[in-house]
Amino acid sequence: MTGHLLFPAIDPIYPATISKKILTGILRDTFGFQGVIISDDLEMKGISNNFSMEEIALKAVEAGLDIFLCCHTIAEQKKLVTTLRKIVENGDEKRETIGVSIERIQKLKKNLLSSHITS
Repeated sequence: MTGHLLFPAIDPIYPATISKKILTGILRDTFGFQGVIISDDLEMKGISNNFSMEEIALKAVEAGLDIFLCCHTIAEQKKLVTTLRKIVENGDEKRETIGVSIERIQKLKKNLLSSHITS
């Protein structure tokens, strides 16, 4: 789970949740993490005071976030879903990133189900 902390020495603009330098550069490329990356609540003040939900959604997809938590208001949840839907409909490279995220999530679900059945 990501936090909305800013690490200026690594990325002076974007907090970890929406930082490609952190999620893709460090977590995936340097550490080799191939699992699912989930956000903390995107309506927390640490991120929502500085970025719109639309901007958060776009930057998070670019950064490699897989699961988005938006836990408080229907209006913000709708903004998130609408922005993600637009990304998929546009069919650009961000759409491919979402496809990879879906594959990771499906793999996690399959592994969890398999381990539950065999236990």
